[in-house]
Amino acid sequence: MFQTNHQRRSPSAQNTAAVQLESLESRQLLSAEPWAASSKLIALDQAVAHYPTITGAGEAIAVIDSGVDYNHPALGGGFGANYKVEAGWDFQSNDANPMSDTYAHGTGVAGVLGANHYVYNGVQNQGVAPGAKIIALRENSTNGVKAALDWVYANRTKYNIVAVNMTDFGGASGLIYKDVLKNLIAAGVFVSHAAGNGGASVPVSTALDPADFAVGAVGLNGQLTSFTQRGAELDLVAPGQNVTLPYYDISTKKHIYVDNAEGTSFASPAATGTAALIKQIDPRFTPMQIMQIMQDSGTATYDATSNRTYKRLNVDAALALAYARRSGTPQPPLSSGTVSVPARSPFSGTAIKIGADTTVQAEDFDNGGEGVTWHDTDAANLGGSKYRTTGVDIQDAGSLRYVGYAKAGEWMEYSVNVTTAGVYDLSATVASLQAGGKFHVLIDGVDKTGLLTVPNTGGWQTWGTVTKTGIALTAGNHVVRVVMDANGSLGYVANFDAFRFKAKATTSSTPTTPTTPTTPIRSAFLAIQATTANAVSGLTTTGGYLGSLDNGDWARFDSVDFGTTGATRVALGVATASGWGGKQIQIRTGSPTGTIVGILTVTATGGWTTVVSQSTTVAKLTGVQTIYLTAAGGSGVGNLFWLRFA
Repeated sequence: MFQTNHQRRSPSAQNTAAVQLESLESRQLLSAEPWAASSKLIALDQAVAHYPTITGAGEAIAVIDSGVDYNHPALGGGFGANYKVEAGWDFQSNDANPMSDTYAHGTGVAGVLGANHYVYNGVQNQGVAPGAKIIALRENSTNGVKAALDWVYANRTKYNIVAVNMTDFGGASGLIYKDVLKNLIAAGVFVSHAAGNGGASVPVSTALDPADFAVGAVGLNGQLTSFTQRGAELDLVAPGQNVTLPYYDISTKKHIYVDNAEGTSFASPAATGTAALIKQIDPRFTPMQIMQIMQDSGTATYDATSNRTYKRLNVDAALALAYARRSGTPQPPLSSGTVSVPARSPFSGTAIKIGADTTVQAEDFDNGGEGVTWHDTDAANLGGSKYRTTGVDIQDAGSLRYVGYAKAGEWMEYSVNVTTAGVYDLSATVASLQAGGKFHVLIDGVDKTGLLTVPNTGGWQTWGTVTKTGIALTAGNHVVRVVMDANGSLGYVANFDAFRFKAKATTSSTPTTPTTPTTPIRSAFLAIQATTANAVSGLTTTGGYLGSLDNGDWARFDSVDFGTTGATRVALGVATASGWGGKQIQIRTGSPTGTIVGILTVTATGGWTTVVSQSTTVAKLTGVQTIYLTAAGGSGVGNLFWLRFA
């Protein structure tokens, strides 16, 4: 989840002590100066103008970091119930003084979150949520993070802690605080952390919970920085280069400001502060809903390095959308300069009923408008259909109507009502004169399909299907979002005609291993082709391999003979694109959740069909066994071609 080698960046040493706070205090209340570039990049200046009462007042944010300089005037000038930094603890010294007097990192983070308005170097700035209280929890290790999260969970009601910004400086696995993190999120507390500064070749670590959010950094040009880690686990981006913020000079013990802060550590608190603002608008918003608001209102930012489109935080638009999505009448901004967001409603007036076998037409996405129920990269309907007057590219071809010209970064949402809980297969009817377009499907903000790849169907109106099996759905209302991730070689993802939900038979939803093998005995020491698996869950068979391994998917291989000598190692033929490594294939016996005898951490091979033999040790296996390969760690684990033991 977090880096453990402390690669987080800081302001450059020669500038951190350049300006003392005292010389600036006479200019604190001036407002004629322009806003800092990093603040304008996320429309914080507009949010302040349009929503002056939405400051985070009444909310508290926990900063789990290196402590906070609570004496800094921009951070309240004191510590205790009557100050901005109202409470905290030092888990390094085990006392009640969380001062960041040995490392100023946490002071900078707190400044992005909630600093009072200030002017520095001729520009004005403030924290995203200057009205919020700050809970300073000082730590310097993974164990310290665990202790701090336990503290937050125990004190969340006392201080009304609605959000947590956490930095893990390393020393152990983040799994030690997985349970308390999940409990906090389940209690409605928003949690954000830095994506990491390992660079584009290092994927963001797997989240410990679907609402455990990672935030990456953009420069003042709005593009992802070279040091930001990328991948499917990157939820949002915000300024993380040349950021203006309050800081502390530990050598002179003076309060200062800087405008050269660098690192994803200073991007994450912008999202956490916005979460507190959204909680002030309506405390019933869940962490997942809050992130969905920030993503849906964010600025689409294409990254050529990862061939992915991420959303850059827009605080002003996020507040507008939060008002639109809360229960009750939306509150207009004070001026017309902000985003006006219409309300959502199903296209036909009622949610689409999902029965045993239901087809949802792609063009029947929800009403609501750009950024609410759909997003398109241009305002025009390139398809020219008169069916709906939106920016989504709907096209008519004879009796057929479909969504065309789909590009990376675009998405559409559909309100559905599942009549019967169960396991469903989801198929998309697509057409493409190219291969390589990629998309995925979210249900209530949770990725249910992983990355799906569009084949070359032979033409833009020659239709084929892409299927994800084994999707568990609960009965009731849900929102389905289809997200375009990557364009194919001709610049588009695909044309989309429909999406089909088909319930799986009850007997097939929990396959069992037969007591008597039905497959001829096969040697564990010869290559076993992946496509000869006796049963699979969540996988597709295409091109001679098992594709789309995502978290929880599995393949079963019966009658594998290890003999009396046995095997202690396994090699897998795996293909994984650059930036997608780090996930796991678990080797299990007996069932998909049976005993783990070995774990292969997949290394990126440079392409989804670039096969590389990767091996790991296994507990000694003898006799005839049923072997399961189970994917873990998130989406995009890889494609599996073969396995062989030794």
